[in-house]
Amino acid sequence: EITYRQLKRHYEEKGNYPQAGDFYIGEMEARKGRLDQDDKKFSLEYLFLTFYRYFSLYGEDFGLALAWIFILSGIGGFLFMVEGYTYGEINVDYEIFGSSPMSGLWKILSDWIVASVMALRVMTFQIRTNLFTTKLGIIIQGITTIFGVVFIGLFGLALRRRFRR
Repeated sequence: EITYRQLKRHYEEKGNYPQAGDFYIGEMEARKGRLDQDDKKFSLEYLFLTFYRYFSLYGEDFGLALAWIFILSGIGGFLFMVEGYTYGEINVDYEIFGSSPMSGLWKILSDWIVASVMALRVMTFQIRTNLFTTKLGIIIQGITTIFGVVFIGLFGLALRRRFRR
């Protein structure tokens, strides 16, 4: 872990930031390995590092963090459609398993895109009102908001790390 940190600093001082980023990833992996050896696999730090790795490659890959924002938006859009939501004049409620999957496929796809944009708007606090009337819907909206904030934060950190250099 210390060796990786020293190599990272060395390459940062030389201006070789891509190589420094590789050593930063190595440093974080060594840190995770140390926690694994110390039987702290379920510690908060280990879980945080695992999360940080899979969702933004320790802040080195802003594209990965951005992809997760869109994945969450798509999943949120699907859940919004299934649970049913109302926003202004928009009222969406689907019986996913009760209708023929081919009937109105384009309508379902376009409604899913609208619902995904709605989920993205919820994640970015553009919509602050409850879209749902059920407790499950409110929970879905809350989880979407929380994860959205986390993923957008990881995206911002990765961008900062990339352009700070």
